[in-house]
Amino acid sequence: MSNFMSRTLTGIIYVAVIVAGICVNNYTFAALSCLLAGLGVAEFTRITGQRSTVTTLVDVAGAMIVVLGFDTSVMALRQGWSFPYAATWGMLFTAWLILRIVMQLYSHNPAPLRVLATSLMSQLYIALPIGLMSVIYNHRAGHALLLAVFIMIWLNDTGAFLVGSRIGRRKLFERLSPKKSWEGFFGGMAFSIASAFVFYYGFATWYGCRPLWVMVTLGVIVPVFATWGDLAESMIKRTLKVKDSGHLLPGHGGILDRIDSLLIAVPAVTVFLTFLDLLLG
Repeated sequence: MSNFMSRTLTGIIYVAVIVAGICVNNYTFAALSCLLAGLGVAEFTRITGQRSTVTTLVDVAGAMIVVLGFDTSVMALRQGWSFPYAATWGMLFTAWLILRIVMQLYSHNPAPLRVLATSLMSQLYIALPIGLMSVIYNHRAGHALLLAVFIMIWLNDTGAFLVGSRIGRRKLFERLSPKKSWEGFFGGMAFSIASAFVFYYGFATWYGCRPLWVMVTLGVIVPVFATWGDLAESMIKRTLKVKDSGHLLPGHGGILDRIDSLLIAVPAVTVFLTFLDLLLG
């Protein structure tokens, strides 16, 4: 199979998994979140040089606690359930943190602090943003809103490539990503903003519950922070001297290569929606 066909088939399967995970029900969304977080953390521990299977499994377990903790706690808050989910999951993560620190006391690794810092970063950099997807998902028409964020990221990448490859001249951030250009950046943003109008007018049942300016603002926020997310992963890979984060997705690299933009865009969208709720009541 040619590289083009392999890349295309992998892309179709990846998009189908994302769409199904978000749109089917709460359980498939939780499964999708756990899948992305688990694979991402496992990949991160590998590229940072952590070869211990036990350490990797414990770090993945920490990611599951973070993701499921956010998922159940946010859902409970939205539906008015009385059981203190947040406190329960918070205690579980505290127990995980204690375990993770104690593990390093018995490790024979010559750089135990580096290993511990890497584990904690995997939770902050990967598990936390994936967990925050629950805040978007449990918003008004949240499944559609989260899907829109994914689509805006994909369209931003497409627009940036199409425009940048044709008329890109001014380098955006040459030190980390020599191929990115300002022309491509604004081209990607134009695609993202255009999609906001399509969502609002073409799918009013899902997106008409919020003002048009909110969707357009999302069309600006997503490409800005998605670009920073892409650059952040480029910084990590350059520091670690690796080309791709992995080989899980033929023609696309690793899972972190696919969700790098999401890891910064989701927290930004979450903050925006939270402030919007406070502002508009």
